[in-house]
Amino acid sequence: MANPTGANAKAGQAVRQLVDAPPKAGTNTVLVTHKTNIADAFGKDAGDVQEGEAFVYKAGSSGPAIFVGRIKMADWAAKAGK
Repeated sequence: MANPTGANAKAGQAVRQLVDAPPKAGTNTVLVTHKTNIADAFGKDAGDVQEGEAFVYKAGSSGPAIFVGRIKMADWAAKAGK
């Protein structure tokens, strides 16, 4: 949703910065956010994100995180054996 104050762009930029920040050694980072923030952070290719879906990124050794893939809600259930 468009926001004339630019708040969406700022939120998207903040999400992108969190994704690009390498986690501390021996840990992973999990971010939970809303569709608008994901679309603002990752562009139109992320605009169709669905409820419960995850985007997986690997920390880059130098530079931005690398997109690994998407895990849809049905995939979570299948992996859990349900």
